[in-house]
Amino acid sequence: MWWLQASILILLAVSVLCEDQTLDPNAPTACNNFYEYVCEKPLDVGYPRLKAVLWSQNNLSNEIDQYQDYVFHPQQKLRFWDVANADVISKWLVQFDTNDNGVKWKEHTLRHEEFLTFEGPEKREALEKIFENYNLLKFQVITRFYKSLKKSVEHLEDLHVPVSSHNHYYHGIFDEIVDIHISQIRSESKYNEEQKNYLIDRVKKVKIIFPYLEYNNITVWRQAKTAYEKEYYRLNAVINETRLHPDVVDKMIRVLAVNQAMEIFEKYITTFTPRFVFQHVVSAATRHSFNYQDEIHLSIFTVFNPKTNPNAVYDRILYVMCHELLHVHYNVDPPPFETEIWDREKQCIHDRLDYYANAYKNESDWSLAQFSYEDSANVSGLRLMLLYLAQMTSDSNQIRENIENVVTRFCHKTQRKAAAHNPLDVSLNVAVSQMPTFNSLYNCTPGDRMYVARDKYCKALNMDIDVNDYLTQKVEKDDLFVLTQFMDVLENTADELDAANITTIEYEKFDVTVTNVEEEEEALEGSAESSESSLESKESSEEEGGDLEDDLKEAESLASLSSSFSFKFIVILVFSIYLL
Repeated sequence: MWWLQASILILLAVSVLCEDQTLDPNAPTACNNFYEYVCEKPLDVGYPRLKAVLWSQNNLSNEIDQYQDYVFHPQQKLRFWDVANADVISKWLVQFDTNDNGVKWKEHTLRHEEFLTFEGPEKREALEKIFENYNLLKFQVITRFYKSLKKSVEHLEDLHVPVSSHNHYYHGIFDEIVDIHISQIRSESKYNEEQKNYLIDRVKKVKIIFPYLEYNNITVWRQAKTAYEKEYYRLNAVINETRLHPDVVDKMIRVLAVNQAMEIFEKYITTFTPRFVFQHVVSAATRHSFNYQDEIHLSIFTVFNPKTNPNAVYDRILYVMCHELLHVHYNVDPPPFETEIWDREKQCIHDRLDYYANAYKNESDWSLAQFSYEDSANVSGLRLMLLYLAQMTSDSNQIRENIENVVTRFCHKTQRKAAAHNPLDVSLNVAVSQMPTFNSLYNCTPGDRMYVARDKYCKALNMDIDVNDYLTQKVEKDDLFVLTQFMDVLENTADELDAANITTIEYEKFDVTVTNVEEEEEALEGSAESSESSLESKESSEEEGGDLEDDLKEAESLASLSSSFSFKFIVILVFSIYLL
């Protein structure tokens, strides 16, 4: 009966394996719903990161640090407008409003430009009306600058990162991405040379900053924090205003105090515009990444924290870089030329959004077109990332892991909507389905929901799509071995031809040039090893959780189901063999 027991155990092992692989026949597949397919997978423990600042409505969190030397004894009290500069308040109010609603940054700027044409009394009246109408939520916007500044000082104290104004590692990656994109425009775009040069010049002018990794001198940040606090309490001590409500006065004082801190930052961070430096300070302690008029802020430690596990979040940082870079083309601005072409490409994105958006069409506020520039940046950004990765690996499994790791960051079970973006599942399904190699990576065929035929891909920047450009290009050691063998054959053949003095029909000798490839092979091997080791040393990581309002919901790294299946199967099988 021993053989019967063993057979039963073997059958049990096989059934467990089959059962695990078909737990739910209705489970989403990569070719049916890629977002659900990735987000349904079991999640591993996340990686710790810095805690992002919260725009809390707690009054205690709005308090500004006060120290003994902040006590002022003015000789006389003054009315608010005897002390305050209305132009300064309006200037920084533009940036607060932009931080709250960046889509309308032009409207905020135009308001300030019109404001500067007013006479003094008209300016004061206009500002008073603005701040009188500020509700609690708008007040929280005013507190963001100081809150992020204070939290940033705490983060820099904890990080102990080397003082730097330029992080060569991340800038090196970004520069490579920029070069690939420029090459892509030059070789693939059908725009004329003048138009292509315009696009390329825009790309070349893009700047990027990595919070806490550069311009991170904690002494400067402390000085700016102290300058804000001193100005806030000095103005409170000097001003005695009876006509205006105290809350209105307090809000305007908070805005005025920004000027003292910004004077310090503008002298320190000189390679960026003052408006961007303001947004950088406000967002440094958040999970926000953005492109503000071709200046990019990319949060690292509050979203990914590369100090814990660099490889775990490398793909996600890479994707955000590509996405924000592509906003140089896709934003709220009108097309620079050939409007008909841009509109046709935009309409293709709209059609794909509509295709995946059935679950949202019954909602009254559904408008897929409003934020489609984000989806255009998703599609083109993901393609740019693929071009970069194709030069880094020859392993299709690695590419799949890269893409799934990117999507995992945006997994959220319930709340899939975010401000100024289309729903996560809709937007990401559109992006991955537009990857030129998606069908081959996941074996999708016509009739599958995620399948897109080659001639149906949405074009971008008037470029044709050659799938071969997105295939893995990296030369591995095995490829080098085959190349060496092939070159040896050519070399031997050349020697034989030369010895036989074989001629062509025209009675001319073959011009055979024999290249010694041993040195080239060694150089390529060294390059391949160096490339692999550099990938393994990437400094980036992530922890669980996150606030969707601050950034799209962070998910954890993917665990492999197949490993658990194999483990069960092997254990039972080994036990069965033992009984045999």
